[in-house]
Amino acid sequence: MEIAVDLVTDLAEKLRSDAKRLEDEKGNIRRSIETLEEMIKSGNASSLTEAQRADAVCNLQRAFRLSDTVQVSVNPMERDDHQIKANCQVNHLLDTLEKEVKRNPNGSKLRVLSYMNACCSNQISGVGPDQVFAAVIVGCTLDDQKIAKRRIERLMEVVGGI
Repeated sequence: MEIAVDLVTDLAEKLRSDAKRLEDEKGNIRRSIETLEEMIKSGNASSLTEAQRADAVCNLQRAFRLSDTVQVSVNPMERDDHQIKANCQVNHLLDTLEKEVKRNPNGSKLRVLSYMNACCSNQISGVGPDQVFAAVIVGCTLDDQKIAKRRIERLMEVVGGI
């Protein structure tokens, strides 16, 4: 019986892991679609004719709508009141950082790096961890910490930190 319980537990963990991977993959696909569409619309596809650009944009919009038909949802594990509060604070800090990165990617690079250093044991040299963010992130569930780290990794791609 113990082996069956362990097997079912492992299968449930794998299911959750696979669903998270699919969530991430969907997000990556959608970001790629948006980036390509922006490139085409901004004139960075000068080798294409106007008809080819219009066709490419149409196909990208179709791909985006197609990705909308895929719904993957992984609910976070149960949180206590302290973890709920910490997660709200982390999301607020990250929302603010994302706005800052949109306004000034180059000027916000050090701050993005400091947030990443608050999440990692292998710190990026030259930048200390953001103490406020570090103090709040430790109060989150492990799942919420991983989600926050992925958001910061995406911001690092924008500011050129990776």
